[in-house]
Amino acid sequence: MKAFSLSGLIGLLLIYCCAAQGCTERGDEAAPQEHSRGTQPVHDDEHSDDEEHGHDDEHADDGDHANGDDHGHGDEHAHEHADDEPDSISFSREQQQSVTLRTQDVEVRTIRPTVRAFARLARPSGSAATLIAPATGRIAPAGPAFPAIGDAVGEGEVLFLLSPALSEDQDPASLDLEIDRARIHVAAAEREVNRLEPLVREGVVAQRRLDAARSQLEEANAEYRTAQRHRRHLRESQELGSDGDGVRIPSPVGGTISALTVTAGSWVQAGQPIAEVVGLGDLWLDVALPEAYVGRLRSISGVWFQLDDGSEVVELPRGALVSVGVELDATTRTLPIRFAVSNEAGNLYAGMTTLANLVVEQPREAVAVMRSAVVDDSGVDVVYVRTDGERFVRRPVRPGVRDGDYVEVVDGLQAGEEVVVAGAWSLKLASMAPDSMGHGHAH
Repeated sequence: MKAFSLSGLIGLLLIYCCAAQGCTERGDEAAPQEHSRGTQPVHDDEHSDDEEHGHDDEHADDGDHANGDDHGHGDEHAHEHADDEPDSISFSREQQQSVTLRTQDVEVRTIRPTVRAFARLARPSGSAATLIAPATGRIAPAGPAFPAIGDAVGEGEVLFLLSPALSEDQDPASLDLEIDRARIHVAAAEREVNRLEPLVREGVVAQRRLDAARSQLEEANAEYRTAQRHRRHLRESQELGSDGDGVRIPSPVGGTISALTVTAGSWVQAGQPIAEVVGLGDLWLDVALPEAYVGRLRSISGVWFQLDDGSEVVELPRGALVSVGVELDATTRTLPIRFAVSNEAGNLYAGMTTLANLVVEQPREAVAVMRSAVVDDSGVDVVYVRTDGERFVRRPVRPGVRDGDYVEVVDGLQAGEEVVVAGAWSLKLASMAPDSMGHGHAH
């Protein structure tokens, strides 16, 4: 031990210290490596799963949010698009109820092409009559009131009484003398009959003498009644409102008094018209078919007409065809065609004119709407289409053939769309308000 020197001891200490330090450094390096091999993979897997799951969830949340944003944006965009569509009109349900707005679905209908021609309603022969005075005299009513224009009368109903005027030599004095003479004749005939009756019963006088006397009595009574009637006619002709037994003037047809040329107490001449009575039965529709369409006569399957926009359409089948003319009118170059029209409702009158629509072609299927749906907007035919409960769109259309209450739509509409058929003019007025065009939402 003593052999070691101080320098040797110091060297040994240094070696020991270096060895201890190197071992510590190796241990420090080994521990991390072991930790890396033992725990780090598990930690990485869990972290990877968590991060991956979290990442997916985050993306899922983002995706849902994005879809929600897109959906909300789409609805808003669609709604804004509907509101901003050109000619979009807001019309609340209260407004719709106030104007009785009504809609109808556009549909495909059978449309009949027609030829338009001028037509006139006429009265058939025999359905009207003119009452004529049968003699010269004074007119009186047959009833309590004098007939008036518009009164309904029955066939054979007596309307007037005529008191005939007497000849110039039949003055009141001569008529009184005629009555007295007739009375004397009656009295003489009665005495003769009374004288012969007992003689015939006794067999003194033949029965034929009594029969002759009775005939003379009847003739005397007739003369007496005639003389009295002449005198009464003279008196009635000088009195107004008399209800005597003048000549009865009946109406030969039933109908309505359309013209009256006399008043109570009027003097008339024999053959003078007194009144006109027209029936309210069937009428004739006289159609003037243009020469260019005469070749389609055989294909005519009916006709329809409408007197004005507010009246109903009158439909007549081919069976209502009465006659077809055999010669063109030299002035109008038209051929007369006549149809029978029923007038049970009494709302048609002879003399009315209209445009008749002759059905001359085969029917075809076409998109059609009621005629009331099409509105003239400054020269443009438009309809109003409902886009939702309280919004409508003004839609220009191109009408085609009209068939009764319906009109073909060549362009601008599709089957299934909902159009306004009543109240369209109210929508037109609403569209003129600036705040109704593409602003706000009506709920």
